[in-house]
Amino acid sequence: LSAARYLKNAAFNIGTVTELGVMIFVGKGSDAPVSPVLQPLFNTTEPIEVDKVYGKIEDGTARILYQPWENHAGATDSIPAIANAIEWMQLTLKGGSGLSPQNQVWPIKLIGTALALFGAMLFIFPMGALLLETRYFSVLKEKLPEYRGYEGRSWWISALLTTAIGPLLYLFVWNHMFFEPWINPNRLWPQDFTNVYMVWSMLCGVIAIVLMILGHYTMLKKKGASLAHYGLTDASLTFDSGKILKSLCFAMCTLLPVYLILVFVDAVWKVDFRAWVVTLLPFTGKRFLAFLGYLVPFAVYFIPQGIMLAGFQRPKQGKLGLGKEMAINAVVMTLGAVVWLLILYVPLMLNKSIIFGSNPLVQTAAGMGGIYYIPLLVLWPLVACIYTYFFHKTGRVYTGIGIATLFIVWYLSAAGSFAVFL
Repeated sequence: LSAARYLKNAAFNIGTVTELGVMIFVGKGSDAPVSPVLQPLFNTTEPIEVDKVYGKIEDGTARILYQPWENHAGATDSIPAIANAIEWMQLTLKGGSGLSPQNQVWPIKLIGTALALFGAMLFIFPMGALLLETRYFSVLKEKLPEYRGYEGRSWWISALLTTAIGPLLYLFVWNHMFFEPWINPNRLWPQDFTNVYMVWSMLCGVIAIVLMILGHYTMLKKKGASLAHYGLTDASLTFDSGKILKSLCFAMCTLLPVYLILVFVDAVWKVDFRAWVVTLLPFTGKRFLAFLGYLVPFAVYFIPQGIMLAGFQRPKQGKLGLGKEMAINAVVMTLGAVVWLLILYVPLMLNKSIIFGSNPLVQTAAGMGGIYYIPLLVLWPLVACIYTYFFHKTGRVYTGIGIATLFIVWYLSAAGSFAVFL
């Protein structure tokens, strides 16, 4: 706060729906005008008037508070927020063209990169299908195993656990990893927010493994279920290590064209594939090393998740068509995240505070966690569709698990922020 007093001609853009009001010591963004952090900066003890210039631009003491209806994450791709920044620079800096702050063309670029991102995700499916027609990879195509998983009420219970366990653990992990991390950033796992995802994913993965073991021995083994029915082995319960390794090679070959196209676009036009907070970036050397370090921990989640959807939890006893099964699995994987985000954002949109308790640390963790949960509304349906599609194509779980793991770890490590560590 003492250093902030010396800011020269500062503008503050704080959305009324911000997740991080606690960082200026208020419960919600709309209370920013009475923030005990902001009021001293505006040299007032009265509520700050929105859009009013305080102080003098000439001597560098000018202050202004903008309050658009947006959350913190939304400010990065917000016409009002960007217009506010342009307006303030035009007021306080010399030069410029005098162009209207509302005259913005960047949304056209955003539409283009969003379409590119969507296209990159869709590209995975036909690319994989074409590779399976080649002589080298065609051996991966096996008959879809008979379904011996959950049915009726058991299916609904399993689906509920699948969609609920992650959200139930999410804030707990953020609250413990954000302030005093269980695993500090290090040379193997150097990204702070990726580490939060990693710990959360590993906990969910371990729980999924335990539930699958319990489900197998208490229910499904009586129905004759085996590793073959779960998409892990052939009918003789033999693991084919050659085909497993070839499946991993297949996963890399499926994603490689997507990566090469991204590298080309980035090199030529200096843009990547992104839609708001969902960003797919090329690697640097440092980020590729991080990618390698994160692969095994995240596999602890994606392996059991893929087995669960393929062998334990196919809707309608596996009798639905591929498209319907992909859609249902996408809903199952994502519904819990949607509910969690609604619990966070609906009160904020109704001009109320975050409802996850009054503790400032918990509220901060919830706010940051909410921002980092939003991309999963896109990534989790994609992962569910990858699992389902490639299980149908190969009769085994390995190709889908490989593609999902590589893609998500690529996504996280290529965009994650690196922490400073000794």
